[in-house]
Amino acid sequence: MARKEKRLVGYQRPGTNTTILLRDSILTWFFALPFLFGGILFVIAPWGLASNSDQLSLVAKLALSSMGFASAFVAFMIVKAGLDEILLDRSCNRVIFGKRFSKRIIRTIDCQTIADITISTSKDSEGDEAYRLQFLLKSGEIVPLTKSYLSLLKTAEYERARIKHLLKNPYEAYSAKDPTPWLAFGNSDRTVPPGLKLLIIVCAVVTAAPFVGWWLAALEKPSLSIKAGAPEQTLTNTLRQQAHAKIAANENILFVATPEPGHEGMAKIVFIPFAIIWTIVSICWVGGAITGIRNDSKIGGSLMVLWGLPFVAVGLGMLSIPYFSQKRELHTIYALTDHRALVFADNEVSELVKFSDQEFGPINAKPYGKSKMDLLFCSSSDPETIGAVRGFWGIEGGEAAKAILEAKLKEKSKITEKQHRHH
Repeated sequence: MARKEKRLVGYQRPGTNTTILLRDSILTWFFALPFLFGGILFVIAPWGLASNSDQLSLVAKLALSSMGFASAFVAFMIVKAGLDEILLDRSCNRVIFGKRFSKRIIRTIDCQTIADITISTSKDSEGDEAYRLQFLLKSGEIVPLTKSYLSLLKTAEYERARIKHLLKNPYEAYSAKDPTPWLAFGNSDRTVPPGLKLLIIVCAVVTAAPFVGWWLAALEKPSLSIKAGAPEQTLTNTLRQQAHAKIAANENILFVATPEPGHEGMAKIVFIPFAIIWTIVSICWVGGAITGIRNDSKIGGSLMVLWGLPFVAVGLGMLSIPYFSQKRELHTIYALTDHRALVFADNEVSELVKFSDQEFGPINAKPYGKSKMDLLFCSSSDPETIGAVRGFWGIEGGEAAKAILEAKLKEKSKITEKQHRHH
């Protein structure tokens, strides 16, 4: 007999003759998604996805991938630790408290020791009633069935009646239907509770935001139609006048091209899923913190709101990249002169890099389509960072531009060698 009791406790896995009494909400997975997407991004980006992946050392690639695996492991731990379930083991007439995926048993309770199922009442963050089921054992001990609370008394009463029926009739299905199937997370008698409705709206708006941005930017037309290559004299005069403060009077413009609108954003689309999840979680964090301090003005709640706002701002910034990127590219002209690479955008001119600068090079050409090319040739200003990270995106005539840049890079190398010799 003692041997039999020993088999019924501890970490013994239940048999297949079980039925689910209760499970934690699947929404727990939601908080693991940012870590999962971020982890996947860091694992695969160094091995070909990042624009400078070819220039990264093996040690850097392994370090970045390790960070990704660590983030994915955090997501795994959130799912593993957060999803509790309660099973009725009909073969042994016991209730099992365990984990959903690992099947780890936390506790077992003999059904004969359960005196009743009661409903405990508490207050949620808004001061409304919330309900949780609990076992009242014959010994007087109270065992909560879940860590989470239900928002409706009707839902709690339905779950109590269903569990009571299964404990008394373990092999009979419970025929009654939940009168409020969508109200487990709300406080209203409407079909969809305000809290859940707001979450659905936030998810829909945030998910659609980057694609709406692309669409809105695509409605505009390019300001200029330019053929890639050596510019015509009229265009040369216009660009020289616009960039008179950036280039010398005797400096020649050797090459001009316009980017393919939207291509840079599409090349970086891998960040969009991460940005969507990041923004949704950040908004939910801030919204939850604001809700929590509505009836409690403690400084801790305010600090949680302030702490979450920068994360919301970062997320919104990432979501806006497709719109501003494509809108900028519609009015952008790339140019190579004798001494530098320039970017003309609307009425502004910025210097991408001087050919004599340390940041010029290496040259990384990535052809795509029939005749277009991403030509990256400007590395980070940090001398410790390796790899081409900026340049011309989605241009025609990329081979001509590449030839000019390679010639300038050789000139720079010769000058550098001469300087070393003199020293």
